[in-house]
Amino acid sequence: WAFPKIFSTFVFSYSQRIQWKKMFRQALGLTRKFTTSAAVMANSVKPPLQLYGVGGRYATALYSAAVQKKKLDVVEKDLTKFKGFTQTDAKFDSFLKNPILSRSVKKDVIEKTLKKQKFDDLSVNFFGVLADNNRLGVAEDIVDAFQSLMVADRGEVAATITSSKDLSPKQKKSIEKSLTGFLQKGQKHIITYNVDKSIMGGLIVEMGDRLIDMSVKSKLNDYKKLLTESL
Repeated sequence: WAFPKIFSTFVFSYSQRIQWKKMFRQALGLTRKFTTSAAVMANSVKPPLQLYGVGGRYATALYSAAVQKKKLDVVEKDLTKFKGFTQTDAKFDSFLKNPILSRSVKKDVIEKTLKKQKFDDLSVNFFGVLADNNRLGVAEDIVDAFQSLMVADRGEVAATITSSKDLSPKQKKSIEKSLTGFLQKGQKHIITYNVDKSIMGGLIVEMGDRLIDMSVKSKLNDYKKLLTESL
């Protein structure tokens, strides 16, 4: 992946002819076809997770449209690929957040870029709408929100286990069995194991909105607090 030459063509020519900005905006005529149709679809598609804010609203609209068109997996792959671009290509990320470029220029560039990368039409149309609505700057937040919807759709519950040293296969198996008791029917946990020597021993378990701190460091801090309060 490399941000195409079309970037320089549009960005630098635009910078030299800043007066085009007004003309582009007048010619735009804000398009909301995607969000309108997705809002209608949402009446018959119940998202697996209720999300709020700008990212949540756009992600839910895309999720509804993708369900209707049976393209959830395709769109998820496109969005994962898009996020990879933002994280590995500084020019592309800067382009998305550039406040000077007009919406029409951004839309033209983003649509041509994603088509060249063989994104599905639904994904291309969605990012075109983000450009129309001046939301490309928060595209990564929208992608994260969509991924949260997909995790919930698959019944996955993320869990993070932090220990002071690597756990043995037997210890991991025991932990996984214990965590299963917190799951609802149809759910499954996706566990990430981290090592942090600073906790000095024990475990820190994060699962959904639960945080269980059984680390030695936490216990020592509690003892220290009790001693301080008693003095």
